[in-house]
Amino acid sequence: MVDAHFPGNHADVSVEFAAVGAEAVISILIAAALFTSRSATKRGFALGIVTAALVGLEFAAIHFAINIDAKYAVAP
Repeated sequence: MVDAHFPGNHADVSVEFAAVGAEAVISILIAAALFTSRSATKRGFALGIVTAALVGLEFAAIHFAINIDAKYAVAP
């Protein structure tokens, strides 16, 4: 399965996917803890963290699509 989607150096791709995923999960867990607060400031900050995490995941997906020499990559 990995060879079909990521020919070449699989370790770099796996590590980068794991790093981006872990960062997003940690950010969302911190935001969830802040969002349970009754403070509007903390809730707003939590929503900002979640938004930034999701935007970061989107940029990572675009980066992978452009730079990975995969079967369905954007770059030739």
